[in-house]
Amino acid sequence: EEEEEEEEDIDEEDEVLEDNLGEFLKDIHLDPDGVESFAFAYSIKHEHAGPISRQHFISGLREQDVDSWESLLTWAKRLRIQLKEPKMYRALYIWMFDYIKEANRKTIAKEYAEHLWSVMLPAVFPLYPKWTEFLDTKYESTVVKRDLWNCLYDFAIEIKDDLTNYDRHSGAWPVVIDEFYDFCAHSDANNNNQQTQEHQQQ
Repeated sequence: EEEEEEEEDIDEEDEVLEDNLGEFLKDIHLDPDGVESFAFAYSIKHEHAGPISRQHFISGLREQDVDSWESLLTWAKRLRIQLKEPKMYRALYIWMFDYIKEANRKTIAKEYAEHLWSVMLPAVFPLYPKWTEFLDTKYESTVVKRDLWNCLYDFAIEIKDDLTNYDRHSGAWPVVIDEFYDFCAHSDANNNNQQTQEHQQQ
């Protein structure tokens, strides 16, 4: 029994506790609650959300040529700079779907997607507030498919804030994106009508 308890202790010690990881990220000036925490996992090739084993933690950093506290701080600073590059930011976003997805599933829960979108999209998607409103009022599914996940980022980057370069009838976007376009168009039309009425009353 004592041997079994020792083995369990070893297994538990082999996992980096989430609280400890958060403090560690703070120590190297990375935000433990934001994009940078995911960028850290992405960079050390942590494939699935959950505790990181000490072995993977160490080997992942060594692959980044981190072998001292000074080199660790330099690497973390470089990581923050890389996140400003569109190519890196998009790669991180695409990776996050598989990172959060449960094994043997092709979708992620809507609530997980909403949390990740709240972390990733505000910086690159001016229409993000309308997207959250659309999710709350019009999106009825409880899951998010990979196609929607990927295309939403492209939509955020490629389509103008006023949606004038969006082709509703091209068939190039998922149906949900078309529905979001309709939602925005309808919302804008209502706002314009309200403003017209208020102007006439003045």
